[in-house]
Amino acid sequence: MWHTVAVYLQGAREGQRPEEDIWEERIVLIDAEDAAEAAKLARELTEADSLDVLTISGHTLRWRFSHVGQVCALDEGELKSGTELWSRFLKDSEARSLMRPFEDS
Repeated sequence: MWHTVAVYLQGAREGQRPEEDIWEERIVLIDAEDAAEAAKLARELTEADSLDVLTISGHTLRWRFSHVGQVCALDEGELKSGTELWSRFLKDSEARSLMRPFEDS
């Protein structure tokens, strides 16, 4: 059965306070028997993507897996154009934050 899994990666720059870290929310499509297996596979996949990147400013940005979020089983048996893969409800402040352009500093 297909599942969508939200995973979170934390980007920490050397010499920076944790509250200044940047985050990536990634939605992955996983074929698994149940939600627990989907979460496990998504975690393994995302942990393998951990990497260090040299930024333009010369600092090292360390991307690391943080945690698995929402796991959703897809109700439809067949993936096709228009299939809803993932959705969530947001508070007004969350929606406004997501619509605000990301400021790269």
